[in-house]
Amino acid sequence: MDDVDRGRPHRCLLAPSARAAAAVLALSAAALTAWLGVRNSRAQGTVGINRLVWRQLEPIARWHRSVMVVVADAVGVVIPILVAVAVVGAWWMRGRRAEAVLLAVAPALASVLVRFVLKPVTENSVGWLPHYPSGHTTASATVAMGLGLCLVRRRWRPWWLMTILVLWPLAVGVLVTGLRMHWATDVIGALGFSTATVIVVAAAVDGVRDALVHRPPARRANAGAARGPER
Repeated sequence: MDDVDRGRPHRCLLAPSARAAAAVLALSAAALTAWLGVRNSRAQGTVGINRLVWRQLEPIARWHRSVMVVVADAVGVVIPILVAVAVVGAWWMRGRRAEAVLLAVAPALASVLVRFVLKPVTENSVGWLPHYPSGHTTASATVAMGLGLCLVRRRWRPWWLMTILVLWPLAVGVLVTGLRMHWATDVIGALGFSTATVIVVAAAVDGVRDALVHRPPARRANAGAARGPER
């Protein structure tokens, strides 16, 4: 049962007063992702910067690489999936359907687009695998940003949890860059793409929810009659 069904006021994922700023942020993030993707694919002006970052993070690559790769997979792929599944299930059962849909759709959509669209399009690689943008960073960032967006509209948003949500994708980005699984620009592009995806999905969820809430009473009654009596 949703907030509106329980008689509570309709709560949007994106505050109406912040929607214009969110749209500008989403467009800027998408533009940054596209620009870095073009430059990475053509190796224009990013190779030198990326190699400099690699040298600065070289100790990570030297310290038990096989163990660190497992850690990177855990915090960048496994944990985001487990957190998303657990939170989506809990929120859905508690009637927080909009937040549940956001956290279910945004990470899945972003991961699919990264794997099957962005990486093949850029056609740049570290070793033999297409790498732009970072899939590990995308997965962790979309989950963290989705949780953060939902919590910031709620009363319960402890500082320690918000700090973890900020540092989590950044730590994943540093880890995969230090292990030379990705360039630094792959991580930046993933953060930009995750930001744009979360905002777009949140706006879409708000739009659908607004349309359902503000339907004329006759249409709502007809929709209920079409579903038939509850058993």
